[in-house]
Amino acid sequence: MDAQGFIVFNQSQKRAKAKLKRVSQIITPAPHATKILPKIPENEQQKIKQEVSENKQKKALTSIEKLNDLVEESKKVLIKIQTANPFDLFPDQMIVDPFMIHVIHRQFFASEQLTTVPVKNVADITIETGWFFSTIRLINTYVHEEPIILKFVKREEALKLKRIIQGLRVCHEENIDLTTMDLKQAIDKVEELGKSNREKSA
Repeated sequence: MDAQGFIVFNQSQKRAKAKLKRVSQIITPAPHATKILPKIPENEQQKIKQEVSENKQKKALTSIEKLNDLVEESKKVLIKIQTANPFDLFPDQMIVDPFMIHVIHRQFFASEQLTTVPVKNVADITIETGWFFSTIRLINTYVHEEPIILKFVKREEALKLKRIIQGLRVCHEENIDLTTMDLKQAIDKVEELGKSNREKSA
């Protein structure tokens, strides 16, 4: 290659590089400019921190109040029954509060088994009545669990228990708050509601 040809070749190469550089600049996106946020004044920062702290305290107090209400309500016993088998020295018990049903099975002295079922988990309660005594069968919504059975319960007590549990189930389904009522009023209203619901389903 002579000198003239070398010069032409070199110029062509330079033009190609320059063209490639221009194309690269076109297709390469420019870096985004960093967005600078306005600085929050110190007094505004303190105000925001104080509001966040107050909201956290309010939520904590609300949770504590709800927990205290639940504890107080659980102390309200709507009905308490026990088996009346004359040959059983260790009677079983069923205690119902606005949220839970507690069943105590006793076998020996100072020996007992406690089963607790939330009212909302009760699928059904059936009563098999005889001349003097009844058998209570409490069915849980969890099908794999065996029904809770209490035998030798006084007939009137068993029927009242059923009405109260049925009334409580309706209260939970309809989100009725019993905390505003005193104990006697809550018992009367829940039992009346359970009786009315039984008559409708009959």
